Amino acid sequence: MIGGVAISIAVLAQARRRQQELERDERHVRRLSPRRLVAEGLSNREIASSLVLSEHTVHRHVANILRKLGEPTRAAAAARATRDGLV
Repeated sequence: MIGGVAISIAVLAQARRRQQELERDERHVRRLSPRRLVAEGLSNREIASSLVLSEHTVHRHVANILRKLGEPTRAAAAARATRDGLV
């Protein structure tokens, strides 16, 4: 029975690692989604509706995107997203 317990622990550990990878992937997609939608020309209200977020949260996401990219406007961020192949 000891071997079965070791296998079960190994399987659980592997499942946990996979779950963590999926959570990281999901967070990555969630971070990129507002950038893509800005590049597509959607307003904060439209983005909020699409991602099921508050408009205020989208406003903060967009502000953070502009700051991180070093871009002054949504249009500049959209052009960069196009250059980066996100749209």
